[in-house]
Amino acid sequence: MIRKGALVALFVLAGVTLEVCLFARIPLPGATPDLVAVIVVSLALAFGSRTGALAGFFGGLAIDIAPPADSPIGVSALVLCVAGLLVGLASDPGGRSALASIGLAAGACAATLLVSAIVLGLVGSPRVEWANMGVLLVTTAAYGAILAAFVIPLTLRVSRIGQPPVRI
Repeated sequence: MIRKGALVALFVLAGVTLEVCLFARIPLPGATPDLVAVIVVSLALAFGSRTGALAGFFGGLAIDIAPPADSPIGVSALVLCVAGLLVGLASDPGGRSALASIGLAAGACAATLLVSAIVLGLVGSPRVEWANMGVLLVTTAAYGAILAAFVIPLTLRVSRIGQPPVRI
């Protein structure tokens, strides 16, 4: 239990750090790659809905308070918490293909962006760019798929370290 908590914390902190310090500074077209959302999806696939929801909440909260924090605190935490919960509930204990997992991560990235924009629009944030939403959704899904191709296998492999092999 402690090992799993430490592993989740390590992945979330690494994701937040890389997203804020590296990905936000790279001049890519469209959206900033959402590494934290991909990590939340990968943790939900590896450990289930509870871990996915907790990783989403704490990862989103860290994104919300990390500089330059220019949106209301809690929006990313709420959206990523729900995303982690839903992905964990939809995960198949028997496993799923790598392509389906990558597609799930890409869809989750686009969905979290859209839901965050809706919530920010409801609270009156001037930060939402509705005119560019189509481009942002496509680019965040594409970046999410690219990141997921590396993050999901790594997370699944690391989550199995120290567990006895499964015998059929």
